[in-house]
Amino acid sequence: MVPGTSAMKFSKELASLLNKRVMVITEDNAYAGTLVGYDLTTLSVCLNDATDKNNKKIPKIFINGRIIREILLTEAPFDMKGLLERLMRVFPKMPIQFIEESNSIIIMDSIKVTPEGVEGEGPIADRVKQIFEEYVAETYGKK
Repeated sequence: MVPGTSAMKFSKELASLLNKRVMVITEDNAYAGTLVGYDLTTLSVCLNDATDKNNKKIPKIFINGRIIREILLTEAPFDMKGLLERLMRVFPKMPIQFIEESNSIIIMDSIKVTPEGVEGEGPIADRVKQIFEEYVAETYGKK
């Protein structure tokens, strides 16, 4: 194994939680909120729109990494592979590739699809946006 590979994977996994709803369990409390920042050296984190275990609302909280026991993702990750399958069914002859490192789908080298949405212009991009919105509504119950 290449030295540092494990640390790089850990860093990548933690980065994938940014702007997601998480629960941070500490020595004596638990906080649910949106992870908006972290310090990789101390594993301290910053949450927005948080609540503690007593449902006290906290607009922003910084939690020292020394007291953190666990960080849990509380929302289901976006299923890009499911969306990829649907796009491949709708556009069977179009060049479509899944880029795992960036969790994105590239269509015809000009349209990029990420869990956040669709980048690109033109009639095919418009159709991909429609498919994306339908997929999100069907899979996650929201638009």
